[in-house]
Amino acid sequence: MISLTTFVGSLCGGLLPNLFAHVTSTNLESSIPYGLALWAAVVILSPGLILLAFFRETGKGERKADPREIARIPVGLIAVIVVVRFLRECGYGGVITFFNVYLDTSLHLPTTSIGLLVSVAAIASIVCTPLMPVIARRWGAGRTSLFGLIAMGVAILPLAIVRSWQPASIGWAGMTAANSLNEAAMQVFILDIVATRYRALMSGAANMASTLGLAASALYGGYIIRAAGFRAVFLLSAGFLFVSAGSFAGLLGMRRRTQKLREVVPAQ
Repeated sequence: MISLTTFVGSLCGGLLPNLFAHVTSTNLESSIPYGLALWAAVVILSPGLILLAFFRETGKGERKADPREIARIPVGLIAVIVVVRFLRECGYGGVITFFNVYLDTSLHLPTTSIGLLVSVAAIASIVCTPLMPVIARRWGAGRTSLFGLIAMGVAILPLAIVRSWQPASIGWAGMTAANSLNEAAMQVFILDIVATRYRALMSGAANMASTLGLAASALYGGYIIRAAGFRAVFLLSAGFLFVSAGSFAGLLGMRRRTQKLREVVPAQ
């Protein structure tokens, strides 16, 4: 649903500034059409906030006892996931924050074309996201998430290497699809590797790291673009994703070795 609404929202978002420019008798050089388009997003979002007010907790229900419940808080495991998520968002955020700006200021695409390009690329997510359970059933959520991280980094490279809207479109579509695959698999993985009582802690820490990563990417990206251009920030974003993938691969390898040791050592 996120991918589907991203497609619709991006398509409409590309058309709204022209519509509001016509209604207000201004042009796209003015900030008024864009400001009104943002207010339109607020209005569209409002019913969702109202619906959330009607949500009620139905009770936790019965669940099987988790043998890991007596374990102490997995500080080390959570710390590794925090690092992986922070690096991931430093890379991903560097692209999503400045991609529209790149299309506008560097490639000089009109607003309608930018909206159309972003929305069409979202189709890749609509197709890719439902495949996650199928892939994860075969590879496991961990390896599926790792593949998504690596694919995100690879998809960014065309944006950095070739200054044209065609490779930019391909790279954006590839990164969008890989992100949806990675995000869905990662959510399953990080909640499965800790005891039930620590799932809220793990989820909160992971989301905190993601938000900090997005903030960091927005901060460093502006300075780097001014100093060295969009190519530099896209290359750095790909680098962050590859380092994140390397860190996550290390975690998977460590867990695999631990599992093998448990299988070798006979039960007492």
